[in-house]
Amino acid sequence: MRFRTGLGTCAAALALAAAPTAHAADFLAGAVASAIAIATVSEELGPLLAGAATQATDAGRAGGDQPLTEQVRAAISRCNERILQHAAEHPETRGLGSTLTLALVRGHLAIIGNIGDSRTYRIRAGAIESLTRDHSLVAHLAAIGQIMPEEVYSHPHRGYIYRALGTESEAQPDIIAERLHSGDTLLLCSDGLWEMVRDEDIRGVTCGAATPDDVATQLVQLANGNGGADNVSAIVVRVQAI
Repeated sequence: MRFRTGLGTCAAALALAAAPTAHAADFLAGAVASAIAIATVSEELGPLLAGAATQATDAGRAGGDQPLTEQVRAAISRCNERILQHAAEHPETRGLGSTLTLALVRGHLAIIGNIGDSRTYRIRAGAIESLTRDHSLVAHLAAIGQIMPEEVYSHPHRGYIYRALGTESEAQPDIIAERLHSGDTLLLCSDGLWEMVRDEDIRGVTCGAATPDDVATQLVQLANGNGGADNVSAIVVRVQAI
């Protein structure tokens, strides 16, 4: 499988030809927590990239290794531990937190880890779908029918998140294994993007731009042009061949 990646503002990506790990982090209180999260993901999952030629099975394993889903879960847990440790050593930073969404791609599988309200989208054959669910009050209210889905963009409590890194002793991420097809595009982004740019517009930019770099740049520009109320992270991974 071959990939191309694009990196937008305030985000980081680690990628090799056949096994990219991409991640976007959004800070809740200062940039320290998101910086710790990104550095830890790169450190914890980076060694997996050395085995780029190894293909993952449908069970989410690479050769005889621990399941990739558990390796992603462990990496996110380590992020949480390091953020809490930093807060303990630097009391002035207590209360900091970070959302995180990441995608580890091996062979035809994408292992996605998510905590908070950053999102990983998949665009396939012109259709867009969020592969992650927001750990936010408004997403829960929409899911149980107490508010309309479009109200998540304007609800007065839309900033309330009930899961994040650095806020509890144990992180509770969602881990998803997704089979990829040739031509798929993955978009990892913070709420600063999806709150400013609706899904249909994200789909249009993703399908219309020539390269992942162009997609990321245009999405960040569109979010800023629509108000840019929050920091904006956008990472684009395009599957070119399987």
